[in-house]
Amino acid sequence: MSRILLAAHPTIGHISALRAIGVQLRDLGHTVGFATTRVRLPLSGLWPAPLKAGMEVADAITSHGLDVLPLSPSPGAIWYAARLPWNTGHDELAVAIELFTVGLQSQAREIAAWATRMDADVIVGDYLMPAAMLAAGLVKRPYVALYHSALPFPVDGAAPFGSGLGATARGSPPGSRQKRRSVASSDVSTSAYEALLTRSGCPAQPADS
Repeated sequence: MSRILLAAHPTIGHISALRAIGVQLRDLGHTVGFATTRVRLPLSGLWPAPLKAGMEVADAITSHGLDVLPLSPSPGAIWYAARLPWNTGHDELAVAIELFTVGLQSQAREIAAWATRMDADVIVGDYLMPAAMLAAGLVKRPYVALYHSALPFPVDGAAPFGSGLGATARGSPPGSRQKRRSVASSDVSTSAYEALLTRSGCPAQPADS
């Protein structure tokens, strides 16, 4: 049987699919560990829905009999998660990019440490957990990215993620401003990611991959 490390950010949409897969793998006799952050905040009822849901993620994982491999919380992630519900369109996308890439280097090192500790045969990461791929490169383990729909928070009259993309006409000043912001955020995150690949000795990804 195999030892499998799963990794995702502590959001309901990005945990649920991996959690279900982890339960099935465990029932088949594999050893499964789930790397994520335990979110603990005071006055839990006053935080936006994504943060309130994030506080319940680790308990939801353990309630299904899976071991949580805790990652250190990032103050930056809390900041971006709190801002996410108040943004729409490309602004929302820009905040989401920041949310899922903040603390990338430290998370990659912690996931790599957990992979070494449990002698993982493979690392399976949510598609918005790039630290999992970096970690796999650091410890020379196979890596699998799980792509899925991660849209748990509905918005009246709009898709739950990317809400507002249709509210600003293409080429209009608001639409152009939002697009420039999301592209800039993506470029910054890509540059930081490539720098981490170089420093960690991981192979660089082709530009068209």
